[in-house]
Amino acid sequence: MNQLRYLVAIVDAGLVISRAAERVHTTQSALSKQLKQIETEMGQPLFQRRGYALSALTPCGSRVIEHARAVLAEMSGIHGLALHRRGGMSRALRIATTPTQARYVLPAALERLKREHSQLQVSLTVGGDEEVLAWAESGRIDLALASTPGLRPRHVASVPLYRWQRLALVPLRHPLLRLGRGLRIADLAAQPIVTYESARDPLSDFARAFAVHGLRPNLATLSGDADLIKAYVRAGLGIGIVAETAYRRDSDDDLCALPVGELFRTCTAWAAFPARTSPAEPALELVADLAPHMEIRAMRRTLALGEAGEWPVPPGWASVAQRAVAA
Repeated sequence: MNQLRYLVAIVDAGLVISRAAERVHTTQSALSKQLKQIETEMGQPLFQRRGYALSALTPCGSRVIEHARAVLAEMSGIHGLALHRRGGMSRALRIATTPTQARYVLPAALERLKREHSQLQVSLTVGGDEEVLAWAESGRIDLALASTPGLRPRHVASVPLYRWQRLALVPLRHPLLRLGRGLRIADLAAQPIVTYESARDPLSDFARAFAVHGLRPNLATLSGDADLIKAYVRAGLGIGIVAETAYRRDSDDDLCALPVGELFRTCTAWAAFPARTSPAEPALELVADLAPHMEIRAMRRTLALGEAGEWPVPPGWASVAQRAVAA
């Protein structure tokens, strides 16, 4: 198994033996010796050479590296699963996410996960998107659930879950319901707005949507909690702008939801893991539940190798919510 690690380390180090040796905590001479032994056993070179330096993979070497990555990823997944099954992961699964995800997205998925892992403990920490991603980057938590305006989070290993848009929430018989056309950004600017605290940031996607039209939103009340935003809308403090994940037709039937997705950029919800670590198996299962378009084996392999991954385009929230209700 170490030989496979050495080969992958050489490729990931840009074919620089000294750099690869540092990655696998061995000496340059020992790694060179191991490479020579592997090529002798294979009966053919795996790398092209220019003098004493490696310059490229041979066709055989490319195939060997592909298989080596797959084997190492599978072994990593098996190791993580074995640790969990025998109680090696006695500490709680540490999850960090935003208030909206914690309230509206996670409960059903965690309930399904607990059916499979009845002894699993979950430690949930709530914060803003940037804060949650910073916790993942530092390794403070095992899994972060956060959103960006479509951009992949940096400095973490990430998987796209779903895309979502914003909704405008107004009380029944609100004047905006009588416009007879779609909402425009000027319509929103003319109203007191109740929305998330992040809207205060002039560089936020929310603020930029107004600024591009030379407008400024009238921010009446700000809160990190979507339930409080809806409560303030009901109290007549303004119109609410919330993520579509926070709206429930059955329990919010005293509010009307108006689409405003075309006025703001579509956001993507991501599952983020600390980089260069093997994700805990329950965390992967939770992500696979939230993102049915993802294949858990592919996630395990890609994340274990620390690769960015070329993932499928995530579905919209409506289809994810519909599946969750069916489950």
